[in-house]
Amino acid sequence: MKRKTPVLCLLAAALVGLALLAGCGAKAQPVHITVVNRTTLPLADLRIKLVSEEDFGENRLETTLQEGETASIQLGQYTQAQLDGGCNLQFYDETGEPVYPEYDPDTVTLMESGNVFILAPPNLGVTLFVDSSYDPAAYDEKIAALYDLADDGRGDVIPQGGGFHEDAVNDLAAFAGIWLGEANNDYDSMEIDADGSWTLYLCGEAVDSGSLCYEPEWEAVYAYSDLDDSGSRIALEGSQLYTAAYGYFNSGEGMEYLWYAPGSLAESSEASGSYWSWDSSLFQRNVAEFEGVWYYEGDLSAETYIVIDGHGSWSYYQRAPGAESEEMDCGTFSYSTDEASTYYADSTMYDGVSYKVFELDEDILVWGNEGSYYLME
Repeated sequence: MKRKTPVLCLLAAALVGLALLAGCGAKAQPVHITVVNRTTLPLADLRIKLVSEEDFGENRLETTLQEGETASIQLGQYTQAQLDGGCNLQFYDETGEPVYPEYDPDTVTLMESGNVFILAPPNLGVTLFVDSSYDPAAYDEKIAALYDLADDGRGDVIPQGGGFHEDAVNDLAAFAGIWLGEANNDYDSMEIDADGSWTLYLCGEAVDSGSLCYEPEWEAVYAYSDLDDSGSRIALEGSQLYTAAYGYFNSGEGMEYLWYAPGSLAESSEASGSYWSWDSSLFQRNVAEFEGVWYYEGDLSAETYIVIDGHGSWSYYQRAPGAESEEMDCGTFSYSTDEASTYYADSTMYDGVSYKVFELDEDILVWGNEGSYYLME
């Protein structure tokens, strides 16, 4: 006699199996961070929670941290999805008062296991730095660079007794440089001069400009627009530039060598490698050098082709037999920070759309999953 297995039992077993499989992809891992006290004040109480959690819970410090001291903290076990949501922090001195009275504990900070949280001095415009390691000397220089150390007679901005001189203000030169918008940013780049003057770019065109100004009342730097006199907070967060109005930007150190006119330094440079690049180790060149018309598989009659102008802006066209070509997408390029000869074609027509572009040869671009396009005109 055959034994019958109830259908409901089989269904339950299948559901359990699916749950176990799903769990395998979301396994919780131990998470730890290191906290460095650079606030110039004793740090007695630090509380940290994931954004998804309700309570900050207990003090994570076993002992009070003096200026320059560090502590390793085991936070528990979390999945990557939980960490991706970010965390919130609160920190207090020995009197129970917040180290940063103006700091909003609902501020979201991204975190990975092994991160180092360097709590910054007051009046710096940056509450904390998140890094993968901590070099005291390097951070001495970074903190000093954020203050006006010109010969103003006020002395050391970080006195040994703690606290800051009342005249300490931000050195706007710390923001100077070219900053590249993240892939999901609506803007291409932001250029800031040492005096705090800034210009915002989209598709190679300046769309806004203004100046930075330190506001003592809020102990922060604000970017004021020349267009409407509006102001928004701007700050350095680790290696990134954050602006409340324009989003996050990554450092484009060396990018000044990419913006050139014919006959300038970039063409006459004797730098090693095939291309003059902001990161020569990645063999990336100025995207303006891609100027021309690129046809799918080198076929002049191909249904799709890409036009790139002298500013590095691109347009993707499609055509049907006997019909006019139609622009299907357009945008600008950004640069991969870890893959050689790799760029991203970031759409300005569709939010969140970006195509990975690989330069296979000087006149061949592999465009996302589309295939190869050859420079023909």
